Amino acid sequence: MPTISNFNENNGNSMTDFCPMFKKSHHDRTTTKGRVAWRVETLGWGSALIWVGVVFLAEISIGPALLGLAAITLSGQFVRWLYGIPTESFWLGVGGFFLLFGIWNFFAIALPLIPVLITTGGTAIVIRALLGRS
Repeated sequence: MPTISNFNENNGNSMTDFCPMFKKSHHDRTTTKGRVAWRVETLGWGSALIWVGVVFLAEISIGPALLGLAAITLSGQFVRWLYGIPTESFWLGVGGFFLLFGIWNFFAIALPLIPVLITTGGTAIVIRALLGRS
């Protein structure tokens, strides 16, 4: 295991061994799925940055802005699924939240979202416990 004191020494250790975030990519680009995953991730980040720039330049309100981010995030996961690459639950959740908050804001729903989510979650937990499901 490399340590901070020896990662520069010529003993096979490098900064990428010490800290994996410095690796060029976490996708194995020697396989077709790895190349597709890398391309989908790269296109997603690029598209998201372009969209955020457009949102600021055009002064688009938060509802449509979040819906655009939801479309970018969820479409990336859909492409992964189409190619048989495992979807990433974190990004599915982020895309779902973007979608939910975007719809809530876009349609100007009068109820505050957070209390509705908490109440819905609590209700689901109680129902699950009453039905005996773990």
